[in-house]
Amino acid sequence: MAESRRSLWKRAFWALRHPFRAYRILRRRLVYRMALCRLRGRLRRLEVNSDEWLVLQERLGGVGGELGQALRAVFYAHSLGRCGAGCRFQPGVVMILPQRIELGDDVRMNRGVYIVAQEKVSIGNHVLIGPYVHINSGNHRFEDPTVPIVDQGKALEPIIIEDDVWIAAHAVITAGSRIGRGSVVMAGAVVSGTVEPYSVVGGVPARLVRRRGERPAMA
Repeated sequence: MAESRRSLWKRAFWALRHPFRAYRILRRRLVYRMALCRLRGRLRRLEVNSDEWLVLQERLGGVGGELGQALRAVFYAHSLGRCGAGCRFQPGVVMILPQRIELGDDVRMNRGVYIVAQEKVSIGNHVLIGPYVHINSGNHRFEDPTVPIVDQGKALEPIIIEDDVWIAAHAVITAGSRIGRGSVVMAGAVVSGTVEPYSVVGGVPARLVRRRGERPAMA
């Protein structure tokens, strides 16, 4: 109790010595709280994945700084099928059909990540998703050359990304893929299938480069 009082007096003394800085900090906190309250109120009246929801997602995707991080955290915590603790979303993240997306704890999505959950997309804990990664759990069918591709429908399969995975920039994860725990998907790779745990994969289509813990092969 005495310690908290001392801390309170220190803050008050600092505010008296630096009134303009204290005012700016207080104003910023009030703006944050008002913005978060307004967003929560709006989300209560909003249908997830509606046109209005999609417009709001785009607008929030353009908000930078700490405020943007806080607003997107509230937005996706409300909208996703599951959103664990400590998830962070950089500007430009887009999720389509978010009610089919489940995130574990401490998932980090970098700028421009694009997820289309035509079927369930499950992402584990402590996953890093790099800039402009594309994840889509649906593919167009194209087997019959006598029928236009647009009329052949889609093949939908869930995507599972296990714990402690890093998906680097511009990678593509296609329907039916399963990325094992502790794996790394190199930049620009296209994953279509299963990645074994603790693997490093790269290329188009993605193939095993090495196992984590092994030294890279010398040229």
